Amino acid sequence: MKLVSYNIQYGTGQDGVYDLERIIASLAGADIIMLQEVERHWERTNHDDQVSRIAAAFPDHYSAFGGHCDLDGSYRDETGKLIQRRRQHGTMILSRVPLLSLRTFLLPGTAVVSPQFSLQRGLQEALIEWEGRRIRLYNTHLNHICPELQAPQIEKVMEIINDAPATGLAWSGGDPKNGNWGVGGEPAVPEDVILTGDMNLCHYDPGYSDFVGPKSRWYGRVATRRHLMDSWTLAGHAEEEGDSCPPYGRLDYCFVSPSLGKAVAASKIDTDNKSSDHYPYWVDFDFSKL
Repeated sequence: MKLVSYNIQYGTGQDGVYDLERIIASLAGADIIMLQEVERHWERTNHDDQVSRIAAAFPDHYSAFGGHCDLDGSYRDETGKLIQRRRQHGTMILSRVPLLSLRTFLLPGTAVVSPQFSLQRGLQEALIEWEGRRIRLYNTHLNHICPELQAPQIEKVMEIINDAPATGLAWSGGDPKNGNWGVGGEPAVPEDVILTGDMNLCHYDPGYSDFVGPKSRWYGRVATRRHLMDSWTLAGHAEEEGDSCPPYGRLDYCFVSPSLGKAVAASKIDTDNKSSDHYPYWVDFDFSKL
């Protein structure tokens, strides 16, 4: 399975040019596509519905959008008719296999004072089944300002992931009305987890340890069953290597549950791709190694 996580900066490249088509072209060959900074109906991107355009470019993929930042984008046409639409900014998941269950969560936020800005952040959850193996996918984009504002978001993300067996997915329990709710059966919560996104943090930031566990002066990074593992290091790279958003460092990640650690076959940051201020991060999974 080939996965890519990519903050597309709403289709605007390192040259300052808005070109969604080159973003789409750079995603060719991916089985699972996890995008951040996808938007609808913003003036800076010609009021495009990027969600529809990206979905149409991948007709063999199932897709879902989380418009976590949601504002009014309505207007009146030349006849005075009210055209209702939302100006949205968020994350998107595309998958070659069905998205069996979907949930969208809003993450904690803190109002800031100008000139800085802060967006409502969120977490997308999707359940897929890949070659008989069920996996929970999560996609997010954390606060960019400072670790103190990220901390409650990371705590919430890990709480959602770890508590899923107790909270259930989109539907749980029995179906006394014989099919009104339970078409396809209750989506059981698998142990396997993949979390991707622009985390806006580096390996030396406290949030990194919140995701992948503490670092011991004697034993190095200590994996625990309540933490995840970094696909970058699982594929043989050092924590301090890599730069996915120059000059800030490695901000983009694919974390996996310990149950999937041995399935990470390779990972790379595509530094040849200049379609966004971030680079796409690709991970190859080989589940036959489990």
